[in-house]
Parts: sequence; structure tokens; C-alpha cells
Amino acid sequence: MEYESRQYSGYVDRVRKPLNSVVNAVNRYKEDLRRWKRSRRAERPHIIAAAIIDADGEVLSMPPPARHSTLIRASKYVAGKPCPQNVQGFIVSGGGYVGRAEALRIACEARQIDKGSLIGSVLTSEDLW
Repeated sequence: MEYESRQYSGYVDRVRKPLNSVVNAVNRYKEDLRRWKRSRRAERPHIIAAAIIDADGEVLSMPPPARHSTLIRASKYVAGKPCPQNVQGFIVSGGGYVGRAEALRIACEARQIDKGSLIGSVLTSEDLW
């Protein structure tokens, strides 16, 4: 019995070393892939917040999960400025304001949403967060 356990332990040691090197190589590959995906995501513009343009032409936004309705209420009740309902859009990673149609294209390219999963016919903050 003791002979058999020594025999198997040698076999296990011989198998374990190559197996560990394969596992380490796979883990390094996974980490490299994660780094590459993060770098690609950083290059590609993506939607970072909902935004509106108030009556004075100022762009107002709040961090997610703020909705356009949240921004309209804040503009109306906090700032005392009315907001046209049809001037709604998003802030992109570059810092600019884009309308709903352009935001839809950017969100699809950045893989933030799937075009078939839209709630309506235009991009809404509910589609993103």
C-alpha cells in the first residue's frame, strides 16, 4: 500500500508541473485579453450620462442613473428654468452633447446596448441604466 501511494505521488508531481504552467499561461492570456478590451473601450466613445438643453441653451446633466425626467424636473423646480421637452440627449465620453439619434449610434458601436432591445424607437436613459 505504501509503495502504491509513493508511486502515484511521483506521477502526480510529474503531471502537476506541466498542468500548472498551462493554467498560468491561460490566466496570463485572460488578463491580457481584459487589458486589451479595456484599452479598446477607452478609445471608443460611449454614453456616460443623460442630458437636456434648457431654455437658456445650457446643457444640464447628472450622473447615472439620472433620467431625462429627473433633469427636466431639476431644471424646472430647482433652477426655475423651463425646459423644452424635445431637447434631450446624452453626454459622451469625449465630453460633448449629442442628440438621441447620434447617441443611439454611439451606444450600439460601444456595445452598451443591442439595437433590438430598445424600449421605443429612440434611445432613452432606461435603455442604458
